[in-house]
Amino acid sequence: MKRYATLVTLSLVLGMSTLSADALKNSLTHMLSEKESSSVMGLGSLDLYGDQPAKPKVKRTRSPNAVVATVNGQKILKREADRHLKMRTQGAVSNFDLLPRKQKQRLIKEMAMPLIMLANANKELSPQEREAALVRSWIERETRKTKISDEAIKEAYAQMKQQALEHNSTRTIPPLEAIAERMRAQMIEKKIIGEVMKDIKIEIKKDN
Repeated sequence: MKRYATLVTLSLVLGMSTLSADALKNSLTHMLSEKESSSVMGLGSLDLYGDQPAKPKVKRTRSPNAVVATVNGQKILKREADRHLKMRTQGAVSNFDLLPRKQKQRLIKEMAMPLIMLANANKELSPQEREAALVRSWIERETRKTKISDEAIKEAYAQMKQQALEHNSTRTIPPLEAIAERMRAQMIEKKIIGEVMKDIKIEIKKDN
């Protein structure tokens, strides 16, 4: 589960890679809309019961723990492929075993990309670089989660103008519209730092 979450996170960060993701998306969408008369059977018309409805033939599917592919020796389980397929098709298709072989190959290539990049990063980045990347990733996540309202920005802007008047500042203050987003970013950063530091305990040792 943890490995799959990492795989999904990296896929999102990479923008799902225009090289394979767009081709996969278009192909899956095409499959869902194709009619039975097409030379390639669409998922929407996949016949699971054969020619005799009275005697249904169940399409065999593997266990969620079955290994459906390997990437440089690293196993990809069916449940991981199912989850990724469900995400890519927005819930329309969720069984990897029902895909034609070419679609399976495209999906696995897409899943393989972040795995390979993660392996390269672990191999080539120094511990300090990996730590810095983790910190940046955490900050970006916290930034997305932290919200600053327009009202709070207007209030902060009014306070800034008031302080400038009280100190007889000759500095020209730009209009709110010009600096609102920069103020939002600064306020978000200040809020994140405040949350991190509020419960921290620091003890300074005396010199010997």
